[in-house]
Amino acid sequence: MKAAYAISSISPDLITIKLDGNNLNPSNMETLKPYLNMVDAVAMGPGIGLNPETVDFVKLCVEEVEKAGKPLLLDADGLKAFAMFERPLKVPLVLTPHSGEYSILTGET
Repeated sequence: MKAAYAISSISPDLITIKLDGNNLNPSNMETLKPYLNMVDAVAMGPGIGLNPETVDFVKLCVEEVEKAGKPLLLDADGLKAFAMFERPLKVPLVLTPHSGEYSILTGET
């Protein structure tokens, strides 16, 4: 939540959604669900961390994004979390791994 307030203070053009908890967690999805209908795509990853509750959030969020039929971009920690439960998706998906993240996703160098 602290990051959301800091980002909001930079410019009134930057819109943030304040979420409960120290990490992204599954309960945050209830707050975010209404916004899925307002966006054209979802990007997730850099800086979210790999706390177990955040990994659970990523899994739930990916499921909700898929239900909403929105394209999804995963990068950085979002990719690493996705690698823990990876499954085929029925929405356009963009993965942006560097070589280390590619290895985590595929098991290959």
